[in-house]
This record gives sequence, C-alpha cells and structure tokens, in this order.
Amino acid sequence: MVILSFRSERMWSGIGDRLVRPFMRKVAENTQLFQVIEIDGDELRYEARTATGKRYDTFTLRKRSDRVNELVEE
Repeated sequence: MVILSFRSERMWSGIGDRLVRPFMRKVAENTQLFQVIEIDGDELRYEARTATGKRYDTFTLRKRSDRVNELVEE
C-alpha cells in the first residue's frame, strides 16, 4: 500500500475568482487530510479522511477491458 498526500497553491491559482482548471471546485480550506488507497483485482478504492478520521471523499475506479473504465463517486 502506498499513501501519498499532495497540496499546492498553484492548483487553485487564477485571475481573480476564476480558477485555472474550471472542473475543480475548492470546497475546503485549512483542512488536513490523509488518503487510503486499496486495490483489489480490477478495482481501486480511494478514500480521503480528515485528521480526526471523518470521511471526506470516496470513489471507486473499476477497470473494464471491453469499454471505458467506470468511476463511481460516493
């Protein structure tokens, strides 16, 4: 298992209130998070938790050989 954490002010920099990457939404500030990544066969599960252990974000990515991979956001 590998656990990585990444934070960069450049992810949210822009001109005025406009974001450089419009598909990203800033929903928290000054929040410590840690990530748990589990891989089981063709399924990857990502979970972000706050420093106190509260679930913050979760998704599952399923690899499918016959079509586009499936992203399941929870």
